[in-house]
Amino acid sequence: MKLLSVLSIILTVTVLTASMCRKKTVDPIDQLPPETQTGANTFGCLVDGKVFLPKGDPFAGPVKKAQYQIVNGRQGFGVSAKNSTSGLVKGVGIHGDSVSINVGTYNLADYNTMGILSGSYAEFLSGNINEFYTNTINRGQLVIKKFDTVNQIVSGTFWFDAKNSSGQIVQIREGRFDMPYVR
Repeated sequence: MKLLSVLSIILTVTVLTASMCRKKTVDPIDQLPPETQTGANTFGCLVDGKVFLPKGDPFAGPVKKAQYQIVNGRQGFGVSAKNSTSGLVKGVGIHGDSVSINVGTYNLADYNTMGILSGSYAEFLSGNINEFYTNTINRGQLVIKKFDTVNQIVSGTFWFDAKNSSGQIVQIREGRFDMPYVR
């Protein structure tokens, strides 16, 4: 009976020790910046389930930017970020020409169509570019949660599906940004 008790204790300790040694997986969403509305200058999303955060040399152009300004007589909006590592540059953006923005929900659809917001994703490597855009079938949504025209802050969330010329689709999910914008 004593041997059975000792074996039971050893087995219990072994099982508990083995369960503690398991590698803890980190949820990709937990690696994104928090959703804020303070002008924290943050941007992040998941690209096909992988974390996308702005990264790179700001002297090679901004790694993230937001703008709401008149260009060529038309009101434009854009929020974008890029990640440059080891020669590979990835970019995520939401843009619109001839659009008016305020707090609210906007559909992302046809790329490069006046009056419509669209989403884009691109990868650049060694002079090759792979561009993905929203369209009438592969769509998404932008939610502007704060649009402060006095302090020039825009904050919100987004998601979209975008398609390249080869028919591949990229899924952008859990997007969030809280940035000062240029006007």
